[in-house]
Amino acid sequence: MIAAMREAWLRLPAPQRWWWVAAVLAGCAAAALWPWDLSWQRALAGLGEGWAAQALALARPFGRGEVAVLLLLAIALAGRRQLALRGLLALLIAAILTWSLKLAFDRERPNGGSWSFVSGDTSTAWALIPLLARTWAWGALGLALGCGVGLARIVLGYHWPSDVCAGAGIGIASACLALRWPLPSRWLPAARWWRAAALLAWTGAVVWACLDPRTVLLRTFLLVFAPALGAWVAWPWLRLALRRGWTLPLWTVPALTALALLALASASSLWDRDEPRNALAALEMQARGEWLIPTFNGEPRLHKPILPYWLMIAALHSGLPPDLACRLPAVIAMSLAIAVLGLLARRLLDGPGASVAMLILATSPLVLVSGSAATTDAVLMLGIAVTMWTLIDGMQRGLRWWHPLAAGLAVAWALLAKGPMAVLVPAGTVGCGWLAARCWPELRTWFNGRLLAATGLAILLGLGLAACWFIPANRLLDGALWDEMVGNHVVQRALAARESHGGPIFYYVPVVLVACLAWLPALSVALRGAGSARPLRVLAWAWFLPVFVTVSLVQTKLPHYVLPALWPLALLMAAALPAAATAWWRWAAVAQRVLWSLAAVLLIFAPVAAELAHATGLLRLPLPVAPLLPLAVAVGLALALIAAAGRWTGARFAAAASLGVAALVAALAANAWRLEAYKPSRPAAEAIRSLVPPGTPIVTCGFDEPSLYFYLGPAYGPIRNLPGPAELAAWAREPSSGLAVATQRFFDEAGGASLPLRVVERFAGFNYSKGKPVELLIVQRGSSP
Repeated sequence: MIAAMREAWLRLPAPQRWWWVAAVLAGCAAAALWPWDLSWQRALAGLGEGWAAQALALARPFGRGEVAVLLLLAIALAGRRQLALRGLLALLIAAILTWSLKLAFDRERPNGGSWSFVSGDTSTAWALIPLLARTWAWGALGLALGCGVGLARIVLGYHWPSDVCAGAGIGIASACLALRWPLPSRWLPAARWWRAAALLAWTGAVVWACLDPRTVLLRTFLLVFAPALGAWVAWPWLRLALRRGWTLPLWTVPALTALALLALASASSLWDRDEPRNALAALEMQARGEWLIPTFNGEPRLHKPILPYWLMIAALHSGLPPDLACRLPAVIAMSLAIAVLGLLARRLLDGPGASVAMLILATSPLVLVSGSAATTDAVLMLGIAVTMWTLIDGMQRGLRWWHPLAAGLAVAWALLAKGPMAVLVPAGTVGCGWLAARCWPELRTWFNGRLLAATGLAILLGLGLAACWFIPANRLLDGALWDEMVGNHVVQRALAARESHGGPIFYYVPVVLVACLAWLPALSVALRGAGSARPLRVLAWAWFLPVFVTVSLVQTKLPHYVLPALWPLALLMAAALPAAATAWWRWAAVAQRVLWSLAAVLLIFAPVAAELAHATGLLRLPLPVAPLLPLAVAVGLALALIAAAGRWTGARFAAAASLGVAALVAALAANAWRLEAYKPSRPAAEAIRSLVPPGTPIVTCGFDEPSLYFYLGPAYGPIRNLPGPAELAAWAREPSSGLAVATQRFFDEAGGASLPLRVVERFAGFNYSKGKPVELLIVQRGSSP
């Protein structure tokens, strides 16, 4: 009998032998720990707070049966149906063994419940680990999650340590039995049955998680892990479709971009400072029925032209929440700008190049941020895109009477959106192209005198149309609009860095690299000039260089200033994809994989490491970062997918990179609400609205943030800002009633408890516009109105 057992043992694959050893060791550990359960339970109870609690909360969902089934169905959709079937069998075996032992022992739980031995959640988690641990990376991840599930059951008081060890042994043994169980091919359901089961299960899980507030663990799994898991499942299907010659329809990229931007726009409250300034200006214009002069907090806001405010006012009539409504024009404008690029690329590129060019833009972080924010950049980009499409259409098909007219309307749109870039892009592109045509005669059919004249006429027409707003508004303000908008925000920003927004001459080099987050190999080949014909290269560089050189020379620098230069880069990168088999591509692919793999690891482990350093005194954190762990893990997993895209070339590289960024967008949109705990403006505004009626005098001291003014709304303005503690002390002694929003530091320096003020609310958060933590006080003067 011993010889037969030895022979059976030797017939097992080496990994399964070690798993059987692990199951036996887990059982022995359970027996050894049984007498010492109480002392170990008390020793581990302290892990239920701080960063450890957040880390354990991420592991806990993998002990739930519904999450395990969803995970196995996803694996089946990825093409590994036999593995999924063995996983379901392992779960069934583990459930039978677990409940048999629970009923046999009927042990009391630490929290007073029954059926403690063995831990069902632990056995569920460990039943999947031997099946899924096919590589060292997956094995390490599975072990971490399995240990996290078991530790969480101990910390929360649901099980004793011996219960958890026994549960791990049961789970491992169940997986080993499932691996050895004979599964005839007739037992394996057809792929359509797996698809139907997965669709029903995942749809039901999402509905259940949305309707039932008690499904915290399922919701955590769906928000944190599902974005990356969904991309991983979709990849085999997409790769097979590409092999069959499938191409992405042109209209789908702008449509999907609009959905992604809308998800990002609705995921968080407004960010200081430009967003709430623009949005409140639109609200105030709507409240006053004003159409010429935007105001912020009752004062003229002359930083930007009028068009974005008009579009926001139109969106405010949609009935959407004000912050989302003010972001809606950017969502629509950026989606249309990408669609216009697709129409342009279809004329210049062969095959699926137009779709790839749109994907490159749609997956750029700069585009995603600008297209989901209540700022002016997306509206500007729509005007520039239409201008360039019109001029390039005239280059290729011959100029018609309507080309200067359409380009002039687009220039006027862009001028009324933001200003000088509307003129720089068409003038710089056509001017540089005309100079290049002096060297290469074959370009003269595109860049000729007629095109120069048409461009000049379009610019003059655009300037004239923009002047129809600018001149009356400037007269109404006695010339202040010219002095502020042109003199201060154009000339002075070009000559000197404003608001600490300076940088070196090469500032935009890393900005462009980050803007091409998932496309670094294609960027390296494009910059080398491979894959594109000379007319396309000249056109793209004539578009790119004037923008890039100008924003590099301007002293005030912000990342989104270089946004118009991404459109020609997208054309070059899309043209470079067929020329992927080069040394430049290979080196850039390695660099991309290393860069984003490191970023993924840092994101996943940095919050835990920071909290550990804070707990040991090595680092002082002004605010806890543990609540950011779920967001960091979700984003880190998405970045890992982007890093994996470097393994592919051509169309498969484009598909994999796009899937990775789609997972990143989904992770951000699903978890952005976790950042709201650090943003004190909206809860402070809601508290003020519940305390006092509109018209109550309100002041701020130490927290002059536009987001607070926006969420209070025009009815509570204008709000006066007190520059320091002395002014706060003087305000406190005024006889009338009023409300103040002050930082704790300024309140203490003004006199604190000695002031005739009553503290009614406190809010802690982070003033990200200044990079400092902040504690806000709402204090009331006089009697309640």
